[in-house]
Amino acid sequence: SIPPGAFRPPPDVRSALVRLTFRPPAFALKDRALFQRMVRSMFTQRRKTVANALGPFAEELGVTPASALAASSIDPRRRAETLEVIEIARLADTFAAAKT
Repeated sequence: SIPPGAFRPPPDVRSALVRLTFRPPAFALKDRALFQRMVRSMFTQRRKTVANALGPFAEELGVTPASALAASSIDPRRRAETLEVIEIARLADTFAAAKT
């Protein structure tokens, strides 16, 4: 907490200093650019099921969304906003492996 007297002129509000410490990610990605493209593809159509939202993206890579989702142990009927970050990372790594 920082009192108003710490500033010139003193404001009519109280202030606080917050320190954020970022920790390393819980996962490592095989292809960060592919991850970003996939996430953008999924969330631009977030009300669709993941299988439908990934259709155009997966087609670019020559992979079916159903096979990538099955390999990642993700139910294709789920929606993008219900996925955990680790599940999205696992799916991106599945696409990265299929791409090579």
